[in-house]
Order: sequence, then structure tokens, then C-alpha cells
Amino acid sequence: LTGLQFASYILPLLTLPYLTMVLGPDKFGLTQYAIALITYFQIITDYGFNLSATREAAIYREDEAKKSEIFSSVMSIKLLLCILTFIILMLIVVFIPKFNADLMVYILTFGMVIGYMLFPTWFFQAMEYMKYTSILNIIGKVIYTVAIFLFIHNQGDYLLVPIINSIGLIVVGIAGFYIAVRKFNIKLKIPSVKSIIYHLKEGWYVFISTVAINMYTTTNTFLLGLLTNNTLVGYYSIAEKIVLAANG
Repeated sequence: LTGLQFASYILPLLTLPYLTMVLGPDKFGLTQYAIALITYFQIITDYGFNLSATREAAIYREDEAKKSEIFSSVMSIKLLLCILTFIILMLIVVFIPKFNADLMVYILTFGMVIGYMLFPTWFFQAMEYMKYTSILNIIGKVIYTVAIFLFIHNQGDYLLVPIINSIGLIVVGIAGFYIAVRKFNIKLKIPSVKSIIYHLKEGWYVFISTVAINMYTTTNTFLLGLLTNNTLVGYYSIAEKIVLAANG
């Protein structure tokens, strides 16, 4: 976990000066603004499962059938929420001019939500196998860092930032999902409506509290982009990332 913290905060500091220099504040700000918008969808897709589902899976960790039922129900809900948020994103980028101008950036950035949706962090926590979460995420961040230096050489390459981000997270997500299913003998099945409703209720209050917390962490960048422009978002994002790294 210490390694994961290091990778999460230090590696972005290596790419930060490079991206701002190559893309300029405007295009760099655009990529960060897209991430700020997509973060809301990630919160919705995560729901409250990182706490509620973790507890549930930990209680039944020795019960193979129950464990499979919990895994199948939670991942099914996350998939449905992912589809719902993508529909919402499409409505936003198609009908709101500010977002429509850079439609592809937002669509490509949405791949990050797919990656987060696939990776069962909550399940690894319940099984007390956090090394998988750490190793896979560190590998993903290293690949992202290397890819940024390899493929992004001028301002016209700004679309590659969300592509690299999304592909990295999706690959890590697929790997995490596969390991969880194989190592813990999960039998995937279509969950019952009763099971889905139960898990939605269990995670509801955690979800509300998570939304409340993120309203004053993520919303800064999002509101700044609505009220000003991408260049100012770029400057703000640089400062915020440095402060967050030091804080972490």
C-alpha cells in the first residue's frame, strides 16, 4: 500500500511538467476538466460498495456460493450504473455547447470509469489480498508514465492523454477482475432482483456520504471550468496536483 501511495502521487509529478510544457495550459486544462467531469460518474459507479460490499463479502468469505452471489450482484449493479452514466455523458456532450466542442475528449476519458468499474478493489479488501490492488495499480501507473513520454510530443497529441489513461485503467481492471474470479473461485451468475435491491440499499448511505465529500474536492475544478476557461483550469490543476502529492 505504501508503494501504491508512492506511485499515485510521485509518478504524476514526473509527467506533470512534461504535459504542461508540451500541451500548454489550455489543452492540459481541457484533459483535466474532462477528468473532473468523469470523476462524478466514477463516484456513481462505485456507489457505496467499497465499504458496504467489502463488509458483506468479508462476512461470507468462507461461503463459496454466497461469495459468488455477492460478487455477481455488485459487479452487475456497477455495470448497469456504468451504462447509465455513459448515457448521461452522451446527453451532456451532445446537447451542451461547452462540452460538445470537445466531444471526443470526454468520450475517451470515460474509459477511466470502465476501468474503475471492472477493478474489484472492494473484493480484494474483503479477502485481505491488497497486494493485487497495489501491484496492478502500480504497473498501470508506470505504463501510463512511460506511454506519456513515448507518444505525446506536441499539442496536437492531446487526445492521446485520455486514450492512454483509459486503456491503462481498462487493462488493469480486466486483469483485476480475472484474478478475483480465478483465485477466489467465483462462479459468475445473473443476480436476482431481490439481491440487487438489497445491495443498493446497503450501499445507499455510504454513497450519499461519498458524494457529499467529493462535492467539495472535485467540484473546484469543475466549477472553475464552467465559469472561466481551460487555461485557468490547467493552472489550477497543476497547483492542486502538487499540493495533493505533498499532502499524500
